[in-house]
Amino acid sequence: MNRVAVIRDGVVDAVIAAPEWANELEFARWVATMTEGPFRGCVLRVLRGDEVAASGHLVQPDGSFAAPPTPLETTLDAINAQTAARIAAGFEFRGARVSLSIESQTTISNAYTIRASLPYPIPWSTLDDKAFVTIASAADVEALYAAATTAVLLARTEGNARKAAAIAESSKR
Repeated sequence: MNRVAVIRDGVVDAVIAAPEWANELEFARWVATMTEGPFRGCVLRVLRGDEVAASGHLVQPDGSFAAPPTPLETTLDAINAQTAARIAAGFEFRGARVSLSIESQTTISNAYTIRASLPYPIPWSTLDDKAFVTIASAADVEALYAAATTAVLLARTEGNARKAAAIAESSKR
């Protein structure tokens, strides 16, 4: 007999034996949305073979099931998001806020690599693209590279320290 996951708002509410009518739809992934009874508004989905679902599991975008995140996972995800937001906010360089997007980090790194052969001066746009910082020489590229690298490393180092503290605190429980 097939098993059916009862899904309410993207979370597995229960796993039950499939009703008789669901056995006819053995190969269907989504069986039905219930309109009455204790599972009204829930989606019933036939579980295939060794597919595992348990109460509280989350339905993933691909239709698979995953256990809900632990408090530690939630904390680490929040720290990662804060670190990413800090990097996305850019950094100060000569009084202007400059982007630290992946594209900008790559461009800064590439400019540093070929700094001796670049045609100066170079107008470098600010984070909001409303102004420019003038890069007048290879020394300016070196300063830009050092400032960008320092900003990213500082954000990551502080984020990693917060994650280490969260992990240590979690292991005490």
